[in-house]
Order: sequence, then C-alpha cells, then structure tokens
Amino acid sequence: MSNEGLFKIQSDSIRKLAERESSVIVGRCADYILRDNPHCISFFIHDKMENRVQRVVERQQITVEQAKELITKTDKSRAAYYDYFTNKTWGMSSSYNFSIDISLLGIDNTVEFIKNVIERI
Repeated sequence: MSNEGLFKIQSDSIRKLAERESSVIVGRCADYILRDNPHCISFFIHDKMENRVQRVVERQQITVEQAKELITKTDKSRAAYYDYFTNKTWGMSSSYNFSIDISLLGIDNTVEFIKNVIERI
C-alpha cells in the first residue's frame, strides 16, 4: 500500500472517530484532517532538547548521543510526513490552536492546563 493510501485510510478513521465520540489523537496530521471540525482543538507540544534527551535516555536505556540522534531522526521524519500531507510546516504555531512548551509547567501541570482549556471551550 502506498503512503497516500495509508494516509487516506488513517484520515477516514480519524474523521469517523471524531464524529462518534470525543477523542485524543496524537500525531497523524489530525489537526489538519479535522481542520473543518468545529469541535477540534489542536495542540503542538514541545520541550527543550535537554529534557527530551533525558527522557529518551531513561526510557530506552541508551546514551545521550544515541538519544540526540534518535530525536533528530524522529523529528525529521515527523516533519517530512506532516509537511508532505498538509503542505504546512510541522511545529509552526499558526497550524495549531495552541503551541505549548512543557518545560514551563512540566508534564503533569501541562496535562492539567490542557484539560482546563478543553473544559472551558
């Protein structure tokens, strides 16, 4: 199956899920796929590289250098996927309702912040 075919299947599944029930969808260009859904709230969540590296080192038991390499490779892949299917720039704040740097609040407080935003909308 082609990447375009897979994207179409994923897009159809995301739209159907969003029509049926409230959902949290991570990635897969969901912000773009659901751009015409008035109930869609999109967040781009990012963090300082040093925090990301530390989490990857701890979770995957790899070296700092390996973690940096993995993060860089993954980010490039995500950006290429998003940019190709949306004709937009991955991570550009104008593509999302909210762009949040979790280094300010930490993970748990960022989750609470997002929940509060959703409850108020």
